[in-house]
Amino acid sequence: MVEIFSIIMEYWRDDAMDQKEIQKMRMKQLAVMNFLVLAALAVYYICSSVFTIRTSLFYLAFGIYFVIFAVIRLIKTDSTKSMIPLLEKVAKYEKEKLGDEWYRRRKFEAVLYVILGVLFLFLSFGSGKSAENFFSKPDTLFFIMYTLFFLLMVNILTVLNNQKMDHSTEAELKGFARKSLLVGAAAALAFAIIIFQLILFYVFSQIN
Repeated sequence: MVEIFSIIMEYWRDDAMDQKEIQKMRMKQLAVMNFLVLAALAVYYICSSVFTIRTSLFYLAFGIYFVIFAVIRLIKTDSTKSMIPLLEKVAKYEKEKLGDEWYRRRKFEAVLYVILGVLFLFLSFGSGKSAENFFSKPDTLFFIMYTLFFLLMVNILTVLNNQKMDHSTEAELKGFARKSLLVGAAAALAFAIIIFQLILFYVFSQIN
């Protein structure tokens, strides 16, 4: 009886340790994600301030990037490799946790990247080559508000997504890939609408 009790207690300690390790990994994941987003936005802000960027080339670069990323994702569906060791660790954990849903999510993401790539390519070809089609330096205050709001949305979605994944069994995670991508797409649409309204409000406030 004592041996059985000790085995149960050891199991609970190991499970608690696993949960702590997962929480630490998720916190580091959030930190890396925020750093990458801030770095990308900072590069955009600096480049748009220093260089004259034609919108057609900007859209073309994004279109090519998304298409190439989608092709790589489809070719290496089973791969968890990443240039950042922490993200590779997260990918291995999620692959083991989700099972078949992990592969479905990878395929859904690849399709989404293809759609985004094609959309940006159409924008590139449709933006024209006139002298007016250039990115100008963004307003600093508006850019800061945009960055903070974007980070808030991304962090909330990531935390909710991770909480659902980490505290559910594989059976409970059935259909998780489709649901998470639908929620992400809805949030992105809501974000775009809010940003568009903020832009209109800012433009009209500047006019008045």
